[in-house]
Amino acid sequence: MPTLKLRRWRKWYRPAIAGALMVLLGLPAAFGQKSLLRPRPELLVSPAWLSAHLKDPNLRIVDLRDEKAYRRGHVPGAVHFPPANLFAKVNGVVGMLPPVNTLAGKLSRAGIGRQTVVVAYDAARGLYAARLFWALDYIGQGKGRVLDGGWPKWRRLKLPVSSRIPRVAEARLTPKPRPELLAGLEWMRRNIDSSGAVYVDARSSLEYRGTVRYAKYRGHIPGAVSFEWTRHLGSGGAMRPAEELLAKFKSLGVTPDKEVAVYCQVLVRAAHSYFTLKWLGFPRVRGYDGSWAEWGNRDDTPKEAF
Repeated sequence: MPTLKLRRWRKWYRPAIAGALMVLLGLPAAFGQKSLLRPRPELLVSPAWLSAHLKDPNLRIVDLRDEKAYRRGHVPGAVHFPPANLFAKVNGVVGMLPPVNTLAGKLSRAGIGRQTVVVAYDAARGLYAARLFWALDYIGQGKGRVLDGGWPKWRRLKLPVSSRIPRVAEARLTPKPRPELLAGLEWMRRNIDSSGAVYVDARSSLEYRGTVRYAKYRGHIPGAVSFEWTRHLGSGGAMRPAEELLAKFKSLGVTPDKEVAVYCQVLVRAAHSYFTLKWLGFPRVRGYDGSWAEWGNRDDTPKEAF
């Protein structure tokens, strides 16, 4: 599959992101963070942009909904990728990322190569699209994008829908894992009291406080701040303005000078946090793969609850 030429790349994104760049690049200066934030507005794709680029040869649109829903109708040219491909049980912990070679093989068969721009969507407010985005980042592909508002917004705008299943040639994708994007159990233990790190709990406030429990133990990792993933979204499931989200993160001490580790129950909701922070331009973000499914089921990890 041919790579995009620089001229064409500029043609793709310049009109779509000019306004977003003004906001994303202007606001950090107000916070004194201009040298730290690296906004990436291209990561959030608008339905209008996608509808204008459906036939681009280096674009792979990925539908992460239920297969029956996909077969009834999808974005033209989209391939179906079951969300289950993004999860595995590892050492007794559910919801972990599969072995990178296994995952890369499934992505390759979906027509995703090293230079493929991947636009993912779902009907779950971007949760599985964000999980795919994090997985692509971690295995070193790094060209994931998320469709703003997902399938529901696409339908509300009455954009093209197809029931045709595309024939996709297998691509070549050799994984090159980026360990700096993954927070394992020992990393989380080691940095729990670090002034240079901050943990973001993307679960509900009830889970964070310990009122609701989905593991052996209740509560949260000591020192973690609560920022439920749904707070990223506005009406209709689209992303809230960047400046609003930056201000909210800043009020919690989540700033770009720190290394941010995100977690939830099985790194689905927290994958949305990962995506949001990368979109905003945070330079150092990790996903805690085991999340509370690991931490909350161990006897040897500290917990806090109200």
